[in-house]
Amino acid sequence: MNRRRFLRRAAWLGGCLSLWPAVAFGRSIETPAARQARRIAGIFTRPVSAARIGRVYLRDHPHEASLERLMQGLAAGWPGGAAQIERLSTAQLRRRLHRKIRADFAAGRTVRVQGWVLAESEARLFGLTTLAS
Repeated sequence: MNRRRFLRRAAWLGGCLSLWPAVAFGRSIETPAARQARRIAGIFTRPVSAARIGRVYLRDHPHEASLERLMQGLAAGWPGGAAQIERLSTAQLRRRLHRKIRADFAAGRTVRVQGWVLAESEARLFGLTTLAS
């Protein structure tokens, strides 16, 4: 190997290695809302069906079509807010979500999605599943 070829390959390798941290760092950045949405989406036994309903809900309610907005609406009134989601066990999270859904129905906070009457929080859960996948 001559000196010119060696220097070209060394420069190429150095360039590749200098980009690696930027690429690795870029992939590791995840917002708290994205982590929380993935955690919530993980509680569904049929996430594909939940996402299908979520797509319809988000299409009909475009102002809700962001992870942050959905998480704010879902965690409103929870002690500790949405940050609490990462600390709860799956069973605790399910109980909290069921209570939220029941409270929405009791207060009349419902939406229609393709003829179905859903609690606002239930529709938001489906929307989160759509955006988290």
